[in-house]
Amino acid sequence: MKRNFIVIAFVMIALAIASCTDSIDKISISGETNQEASGATVVIDANVCYGCGYENCYTRCPVKAVSKTKIGDRTYFIIDPEKCIKCGICIESCPFDAITWKQ
Repeated sequence: MKRNFIVIAFVMIALAIASCTDSIDKISISGETNQEASGATVVIDANVCYGCGYENCYTRCPVKAVSKTKIGDRTYFIIDPEKCIKCGICIESCPFDAITWKQ
């Protein structure tokens, strides 16, 4: 029984790690991202962001910190720094590299 519990726990941890899109080198020993520890924030460069139909940053954010707004014919994405947990998923999911860390 105890062995089954250990195997199940191991599988659950392995699945959680495999599903995480954050790169391992961003995680420090304390569990914070290097960017979070340094006080960095995530920003979207409106000159690079095309408001694309992919909407990866918007749909993949686990805490819904990315919102979208339409001004004229163009869609803009905005990151709420109060909601952002600095996981980096939006950065990795942007096909145009419009989302970056800012000190």
